[in-house]
Amino acid sequence: MEIIKKINAVTMSLCILFMSVMSFLPIANAAVQGTITGNEVRFRSAPSTAGEKLAVLNSGDIISVTNTNKVSGAGCSDGWYSADYNGKSGYVCSTYVLLEGETSSASYERPWTSPKKAIIGGAAFIAGG
Repeated sequence: MEIIKKINAVTMSLCILFMSVMSFLPIANAAVQGTITGNEVRFRSAPSTAGEKLAVLNSGDIISVTNTNKVSGAGCSDGWYSADYNGKSGYVCSTYVLLEGETSSASYERPWTSPKKAIIGGAAFIAGG
């Protein structure tokens, strides 16, 4: 019976040690599906417009956003997402990515498929919105 108590105490100590070490490790940011919302969006090798162009994406193209924490870099004031596309890893300006589970904040984006969208979307475009 004494041996069982010692085994339980050692097991409990190891569990506590393991849990305390694990609490300091960063949590992995799981990949999230992203949909491209613009046309001729550059998929680049670095988070900058100076990065090599790996692909040109268009509205409706699907990417795998590997990190939703935006990275700052030249050419994208909203920040860049790290992503995978067509077997390549790179960066895409977050302005043109709608993450899975999000809804578009601009319901009157192009293409303007109705007169109402053309009027409101055109006004927002001219106003810089």
